[in-house]
Amino acid sequence: MKALTTVALMVVAIVLLAPEALAGQPPTPTMQYVDIDTVVLIYSKFYYTETIRMDFSAAEIQACKDAAEAAQLLMWRGSHFEANLNILEFVEPDRALYENQVFRHGNGSYMLYHWSLDGEHSVESDLIDAGYADGDITITVSLWAWNTGANGARYAGECYPGTKTNPAYPHLLGDSAHVTIPVTSGQHTQNLWGIIMHETSHAIDSKLKYSGYPDAMISPDRPNQFDRWMDGGTSFLYENLDAVLWSEWSGMYSWLATVQTVDDTDEDGVPDNANVPLNEVSFGSDKR
Repeated sequence: MKALTTVALMVVAIVLLAPEALAGQPPTPTMQYVDIDTVVLIYSKFYYTETIRMDFSAAEIQACKDAAEAAQLLMWRGSHFEANLNILEFVEPDRALYENQVFRHGNGSYMLYHWSLDGEHSVESDLIDAGYADGDITITVSLWAWNTGANGARYAGECYPGTKTNPAYPHLLGDSAHVTIPVTSGQHTQNLWGIIMHETSHAIDSKLKYSGYPDAMISPDRPNQFDRWMDGGTSFLYENLDAVLWSEWSGMYSWLATVQTVDDTDEDGVPDNANVPLNEVSFGSDKR
């Protein structure tokens, strides 16, 4: 009787703990990718003077968000579904930028630094006000309104690596890289997504180097050093992301990239329904 009771308990345990094994069904296949947590700041007002100023409309703010999401999708595809620029939030600080809050380079152009230049406001304080703390963000992307009437306006971007091994710049919430891109009128419908993708590739490159993989990517500024043929700048960015090995993506320091394990029923390397820019369900190819 005791032996029968033991067998009955074992059967109950199998039913409760492993119903797929009891039914003879194998577990659902899975795949892995990394999330690179990113916050996009949109500064919709820049006042150079009372008469030279830029105010984004609601449509222009939305265009900035669309461009960031397009860059996210292209980077997800370029990495062959191994790295997701995980946009946590679009933050719209309720303040205008003034000339004394941006840095003027020797060539007359301006850049939005993440530390305070006026002793009061900064990108970091805006992130803290939004609820973020040290270690929460791997990449911060600042898209800020820019008026071409201001001296030295330029169509460009810049990335500050944000690593403890680079003491040249003050840290931004620990190790967050800062991508800063001035956005002028009309740029929203051009290739803002391409500039975001380019500058964010610099940020990813810095994080891979910081994690011990100095040769994982070629600098986005040096496509001539890449050993594969490309037919354009976007093609190079795709190839550059694709060149990163899974061991390098997953080997990034854990506070810079989070490895996610998700269902991949047909084992084609595309997740079934994960929180990523493109999956089987959103693409309409779910085979479950």
